[in-house]
Amino acid sequence: MKPLLDDIDAIITNRTSGASELAVQALQALAKSVKTSQAATPELFTSELQEVIAALAKCRPTMATIYNAVHRFQQQLQTCVELSSTLPELQNYCMKALDQLKKDVIVNKKQSIINAANFINTGTTIATCSYSSTLVDAIHNAVLQGKTMLLLVMKSQAGAISYGEQSRLRFAADGLNCRVIPDDILPDSLDGVDLVLLGADTVFKDGSVLNGYPSLKLAETAAVHNPTVPVYVICDSLKFSLDRRLDKIEEGFEAIPFKFITGLISEDGVFKKEKMLDYLSSRAIYS
Repeated sequence: MKPLLDDIDAIITNRTSGASELAVQALQALAKSVKTSQAATPELFTSELQEVIAALAKCRPTMATIYNAVHRFQQQLQTCVELSSTLPELQNYCMKALDQLKKDVIVNKKQSIINAANFINTGTTIATCSYSSTLVDAIHNAVLQGKTMLLLVMKSQAGAISYGEQSRLRFAADGLNCRVIPDDILPDSLDGVDLVLLGADTVFKDGSVLNGYPSLKLAETAAVHNPTVPVYVICDSLKFSLDRRLDKIEEGFEAIPFKFITGLISEDGVFKKEKMLDYLSSRAIYS
């Protein structure tokens, strides 16, 4: 079984899907490896799977969800080996483990969306940036609850792509009043804003957050605005990274220091700043 280079390259070059969607793609690539393996023994099969796990784990270092999902499977792989007595049996256990992991990714994201939708008050003016499928789905769920809101979205221009425009199109489908703001006039754009809401690709143990441009500028502006605008991040616990740090941040992403974050919304609820670090430490999955 050779590493599935086309599948891995598709994840590396994908600039439109969110981290959770790409984590599911990574697990699907592992499932494809399991199904198509030509290994003659459980030992060779396991060795080949480890190669694929290693390649997937490093393919998008800014997205903790991918890293955590494939390493969770790596941890379960030994149990699959211990439970099986034949290669077909081992493959079957691996497929069951991967199916459950995919369900976990989807369920955790869905509950985070519900909690965020419940957190949003009707009549709120929300500023956001970049593109987060979790965030736009949370807004959609809030609309389904009968809530109204005004949305300000930074253009979030990255090369030829305006992620803010992508968000606007999703919000417009819900009939929401949404205005796209040029990235270079941000400081004058937060008057009347009640809440800054961001997605996340990774949340680190120290409470810092990795997200798309221009998240840092938006969070920093919210912190110094008079009055201060609270900044909440929506993401599930599979995006938490306990000890792993990045030597280099992928182009188009930015690190937001914890001092600019007001709170976190995950599948476990809403955590204000004073509770956030303890929560992260308790829920971080892999380093």
